[in-house]
Amino acid sequence: MNGFSNATESELDAKDTNAGANQAAPVRHSRLARLTAGAIVGITCSVMYQLLQQFPAHTAHLRTDCWSWQQIPFSEIWLWPYLSMFAIVGCAWLALPNKHSTRRFIICFLGTGLVAWICFYFWPTSCLRPPPESLSMPYRLLVLFDAPSNCLPCLHSAFAILSAVVLYRRISQMQHATALRVLLIIWVTLINLSIVGLRQHTGIDVAAGLLLGGCASWIHSSRSAGAD
Repeated sequence: MNGFSNATESELDAKDTNAGANQAAPVRHSRLARLTAGAIVGITCSVMYQLLQQFPAHTAHLRTDCWSWQQIPFSEIWLWPYLSMFAIVGCAWLALPNKHSTRRFIICFLGTGLVAWICFYFWPTSCLRPPPESLSMPYRLLVLFDAPSNCLPCLHSAFAILSAVVLYRRISQMQHATALRVLLIIWVTLINLSIVGLRQHTGIDVAAGLLLGGCASWIHSSRSAGAD
């Protein structure tokens, strides 16, 4: 009897192990697929952004001053909230609950980019920035890789607000949701202020980006209603 009992227990343990392995495999596949899709989306956006800087339909219109620049002084400190836009997009990407929501986010994200890319090509604009030689190395690297063109609408603002809305909906299901939502709003506000503070864009560019990102967020949320 003891031998039979031990054999039965061994068989059950083996079944549990196999079941666990079978459940883990789709999870690993899902994470790999999400990372792969994220890399493809990121590379696509980067390539299009750089190409449109090099090959616009005509010479970009240079803006040398605007009302929003007078309200928000230039400072290199704005560099860090500006770069945190990529973090908020990554957080939203990781917060997507399933492949259907991920697919909708990709469509809205690339759709937002497509609208902006069309504007960049036919109505290229640029902003006057301080000479980088007198500033820090991190700022000079920003100038090297992120030229002050492709301005209207501001994709930084559009992607930030789209990602923030996704995070806002997910945060609502967590503990301490109110505090997390307040922190999220502060984060997005700092990102948009930094865009103007670094002279990457004007206030009009940011407003247009917020409008574009808001429309994409509404499309994503309306299609997500009841699906997540």
